Amino acid sequence: MPKEKKIRRPEHDLDAEALAARGARGVPEADDNTEVRFGHTVTIIRDDGREQTYRIVGEDEADPTHGTLSHVSPLARALFGKRIGEVVPAGSGEAKILKIKSNVDDLG
Repeated sequence: MPKEKKIRRPEHDLDAEALAARGARGVPEADDNTEVRFGHTVTIIRDDGREQTYRIVGEDEADPTHGTLSHVSPLARALFGKRIGEVVPAGSGEAKILKIKSNVDDLG
């Protein structure tokens, strides 16, 4: 009978306290609308009064004229981690976040 080889596995036993000590943050729930993340739909009002709504998507899906914004665009990067009421740079001006909606909202 051939000898069985042991499979080496990396350690995945870090507890929450150890992760916190290293500065790790938990992943928010999919329906968490408290701050802007990938996949969220965000409504902003620009300083010139224009109200716009964009869904933050991958680069290959982005088409700002149809309401989708690449996650690597300057506006999307400025929006990430921000909350309703916060102001971000937008083009040559600024924009205030009016609404954040997760894509999970559309499923239920």
